[in-house]
Amino acid sequence: MSFFVMEKDMTYDVVVIGAGPAGLSFAKALKGSGLKVLVIEQNQEQDIQSPAYDGREIALTHSSRTIMQALGQWDTIDQQNIGFIKEAKVSSGNAPLTLDFNSQDSGLDCLGFMVSNQNIRHACFAAVEPDEHVDFCFGQSVQSVKTSDNMAQVTLSDEQTLSTQLVVAADSRFSQSRRQMGISTDMVDFGRTCIVFTMTTEKPHNHVAHEMFRYDKTIAVLPLVDNQVSVVITIASDKADDIIQAPALALAAEISQSVDHQLGVMTVNSELYSYPLVATMASQYSAKRFALIGDAAVGMHPVTAHGFNLGLSSAWQLAKGIKKARQDNQPFYQDRVLRRYHHSHKRQSVPIYKGTNVVVKLFTKNQLWAKAARHAVLKVSKHVKPISQFITKQLTQEQI
Repeated sequence: MSFFVMEKDMTYDVVVIGAGPAGLSFAKALKGSGLKVLVIEQNQEQDIQSPAYDGREIALTHSSRTIMQALGQWDTIDQQNIGFIKEAKVSSGNAPLTLDFNSQDSGLDCLGFMVSNQNIRHACFAAVEPDEHVDFCFGQSVQSVKTSDNMAQVTLSDEQTLSTQLVVAADSRFSQSRRQMGISTDMVDFGRTCIVFTMTTEKPHNHVAHEMFRYDKTIAVLPLVDNQVSVVITIASDKADDIIQAPALALAAEISQSVDHQLGVMTVNSELYSYPLVATMASQYSAKRFALIGDAAVGMHPVTAHGFNLGLSSAWQLAKGIKKARQDNQPFYQDRVLRRYHHSHKRQSVPIYKGTNVVVKLFTKNQLWAKAARHAVLKVSKHVKPISQFITKQLTQEQI
């Protein structure tokens, strides 16, 4: 890695906007392609190299672990900080019926892995930092992106202009570069807030994840290492402060009750972090000499835990297509290569995005018909084995 120093007529083969996990993974995945990459990040290097804890614990699929292993990221994470989900239980309202998933039915050692977002971000940067094919430009935002048949240009906040063959945007679900390129976006504001924090449990969690769709809120209790769990509460935004300002003992008692006291006495051991729930999906993931990855392509509601996994997959797919074009002596930035990535990632992400939004809307409505529909969905899924097997396969995503 080297730092960006502007020189006259400087060009890069690829400019990546955003040094989050998707952007860094994409840059890393281009190693061996012979392409020179610049990653532009509005935050300072220290914020990317040693990210602060933000409350988010990420559920990773088997496919994501495979990709992270291939990119040299997985081994950078302290293995003692990786949790495992071996069983998942889903319930609705006050009904005693639960939908159960376990790793034995999948033939795998676990359904997925739990890793702190902080540790993932650190691992992604640590893996790419030594690579000579990547330069970094920290503390700069992108003011404009323009592309033509011959070249793409990126103008920075200090008014420097860079020329490149391809721009890849990984600048969040509210991507400004996506807007500048005229790409429309489906946006669903759920009017809800996600509150995340960690707790210590008196009894072992046995690697079981609990997801409870209550009539006023959704509560997920996810296993971490030792007797630690990650708690995710989604609630109407006008009620979020009631959770955030609640006494720790009262909040702990509510979470313990939500899992029928199976985990014994529970204690809040972290700050509470809140995030607005807005899902986004770009109408297209590519344009002339331009591509979207990560949340800039599709930003998921967290209820199905596929957001990060889709983002990592998008980075992997695009890099794979670019390297294939290089091997075939084709221009890696041509429309055919980018459109192939667009179609591939759309096939993967659209069903998950739309299906997740349907689940969220169904399981957050309090009308009688919605309650009945939720109960019916759980009952059918529980007793029709092919359905539960299909859902398990979607959860694990053991293929890439």
